[in-house]
Amino acid sequence: MSEAAQPCGASDPAESPGREPVVPPEARQEIEAVLSAFRQGVDKVQQQAQGWLDPLVRDRDRLRDDLADQRESQQRSWVELLLDVRDALARGAAAAALGDRQYSPQEISAMILRALKDRADDGPVLELVRRARALLPEIPSQDRDELTGLINQIDEALQSGQPDRAGDTARELEEILFYLEEAR
Repeated sequence: MSEAAQPCGASDPAESPGREPVVPPEARQEIEAVLSAFRQGVDKVQQQAQGWLDPLVRDRDRLRDDLADQRESQQRSWVELLLDVRDALARGAAAAALGDRQYSPQEISAMILRALKDRADDGPVLELVRRARALLPEIPSQDRDELTGLINQIDEALQSGQPDRAGDTARELEEILFYLEEAR
């Protein structure tokens, strides 16, 4: 734009460095209102996106933890299985060493199979107990006390050789776990 075409008193902003163009107050207020509305819109979208993202992150973390727990549980199960076999063999060897009786290979095999079956029967119950123990730090104290009591009842039933009682208590524990896990 040439000097002659510019209104009187106006200057080209490019020619005056460091000097802002003059904006009328009404236009400035309108621009600030538009910018404020834009920022609020951006904040709202960010909050919504965070609201969508948080459950996904929690689910991802929970799945990662569950997978790690399953791997650990499987490794522990194999170790426990080997210990059960070792214990069954040791019982047979100890009884034979004490002269109580000579066990045939079939009887030793039967003891091993019985120990493996007992281990397999207790597996789902022990998995419930593991899940309940994992929830303990995250739940209210009243629920924690109830879960702890059920876990102790299951432990006592398994140690005293009462699998039916352990199974009944495990069903009760499973119902409570269902509601607690759904609430998370």
